[in-house]
Amino acid sequence: QPEYAGPGYTGRDIFYGLPQNGYSSNPAGIHKYADGGQLGLTAGDDIDAVVVIDLDGNPRDFDPLADAIIYSLTGNSTSLSLPDFADGAIGKSGGDIFQVGGGLITPSRFAEAMDFGLDPMNDDDLDALDFAIPSILDEYHAVVPEPGAIILALVGLALLPRRRRGN
Repeated sequence: QPEYAGPGYTGRDIFYGLPQNGYSSNPAGIHKYADGGQLGLTAGDDIDAVVVIDLDGNPRDFDPLADAIIYSLTGNSTSLSLPDFADGAIGKSGGDIFQVGGGLITPSRFAEAMDFGLDPMNDDDLDALDFAIPSILDEYHAVVPEPGAIILALVGLALLPRRRRGN
């Protein structure tokens, strides 16, 4: 968006905002988390959907040895037509998901458009991602149950038949 088009900021980069700056509602408070070059992207690329898994405790800087980024590109991104992008994957599209980080320095294809029922021939693509990889997260964080699960468990306990002691 034009109000966020600062010098050196492109659609291939990933940004973050801070709470004291209103997160992303204040263009002056936007900072670069990862440069597109760190993601293996070219100047003609545009990220369409992204998940950042920041595991190194520094949410202001991408470390490809610890952090992981999973992303999808717009269908007209230059890298999709490059034969060596994503380990030479064939038939790349805007519906594919790529990954970098977690020890991977160069991007690889994480999932294909067809895995989601998308048709790359009809320019189907992803506009948002919302998922996590439990095996990665479980290594670094304790599992906390959803609030709804806790409430359900408490209601279940309350409804259990109570035994009375016989006289």
